[in-house]
Amino acid sequence: MNASIILIFLISAAVAVSLLTRPKLLVAIALVAVLFVRTLTHLTGLQQVDVLDDALVVLCVISGLIVRIRRGRAAHYPGFGFFCAFAVAGALSGVLHPELDLTVLASGVFLATKGILFGWAVAQLDWTEYDVIRSFRTGAVVVAVILGCCIANAVAPEAWAATFSPQGGIIYRYGLPSLMGPFVHPFDLAFVASMAGIAVLAYRMHIGRGALSMILFVGTALATIGSFRRKDSLGLLVSSGVLAAVSRNAKWLTVAFVALPIVILLAWDELLEEAQALSSAYFTVDSREARTVLTLGAYTVAGDYFPFGAGFGRYGSRTAAVNYSNEYLRLGFHTVHGLGFTEGTGNFLTDTSWPAILGEAGVFGAAFFVLGLLAMARRAWRWRALDSPAARLLGTTGIGWIILTLFQSLGAAVFTAPPGFAFLFGLVGIGAAIEHGRRREPQRKERSQELA
Repeated sequence: MNASIILIFLISAAVAVSLLTRPKLLVAIALVAVLFVRTLTHLTGLQQVDVLDDALVVLCVISGLIVRIRRGRAAHYPGFGFFCAFAVAGALSGVLHPELDLTVLASGVFLATKGILFGWAVAQLDWTEYDVIRSFRTGAVVVAVILGCCIANAVAPEAWAATFSPQGGIIYRYGLPSLMGPFVHPFDLAFVASMAGIAVLAYRMHIGRGALSMILFVGTALATIGSFRRKDSLGLLVSSGVLAAVSRNAKWLTVAFVALPIVILLAWDELLEEAQALSSAYFTVDSREARTVLTLGAYTVAGDYFPFGAGFGRYGSRTAAVNYSNEYLRLGFHTVHGLGFTEGTGNFLTDTSWPAILGEAGVFGAAFFVLGLLAMARRAWRWRALDSPAARLLGTTGIGWIILTLFQSLGAAVFTAPPGFAFLFGLVGIGAAIEHGRRREPQRKERSQELA
């Protein structure tokens, strides 16, 4: 047994060293792992697989540090200073917490910052415009495979759910089976499909309009709708409308302004019913809905530990769920459906993003995190004005993904959890690297002329 463990360790170390010499390939493998790590964990039954994405993210950060040291100058990641301030706030409050547990704190710090660190590491690599186009086209192949799985899922929903769902059963909404594709939950499909739809739309706006890209866009939209996740479908609709408006393209504007009213009119009764149900569940102070309880509790915790919160790993995060936080017991969350501490009763402890950000890093930390997101959005908006099609593609996709992520953050821990935590931060990192390279190019030419 010990020999097997040593052999596995040696093989893993050899693979890690090999990947460090090819950092772009490492980033690609890490993104695929983030997409499918939950599925792999479920299908293999090995809990060790669950940390595969985190291990690859750590390798990416090490690779970025190596490049940074070798280059001598770091590429600036948008909002990185604000994100660092967010990290300091959460870490400092963890150190000052009356029940200091360094293991919990370290786990919480990594969880809260891994997406940001991944984006920074990606920004340190030398990305080219060709890399961007190739990455989008490679991503299109992955999306096509996912859509193929969705077709199989729709044809045989019971057999599909028996294989891919941890519960082994179909999740119904509106009396219909929700699509989940090659994932373990319809939410994962909705997240990936809506993000892919925006990327395909941006590609059509800036690179090329072909039949294949239109098929992919329609397919991702149908997959998002077929998952029956309301926030993702609404986010895709809003993001597409915003991108159509900012593109100032007459055709896209016409589609947006014609399609949106038609969709609203056809689905008005259903939309009104859903809005009333959501308002009753999530925006009523005495609601016992898990997301509402977590959100209101975050304000309480942020106030009790003003101004830096309870510390990373203490509230709203996966770390706080795995090591059931005493804050939950203090606030009586163990009596709320979905927020319990026994197996099967705490399924909703990570059901939204913002309680962890506010509760663990406090008012100041949450403000810094928001400022970081705004800095990312501002930079992505600026890329849209560059003369590079690849930069414009990244900028448009970034704006759309930020809008989508804000919608999705209301119902999932999208900044820290698979299948999507690395994609937005990674895309902004690629854009920052290309911008950094464009700034360095005149300096390179000037030095070449001096040497000549």
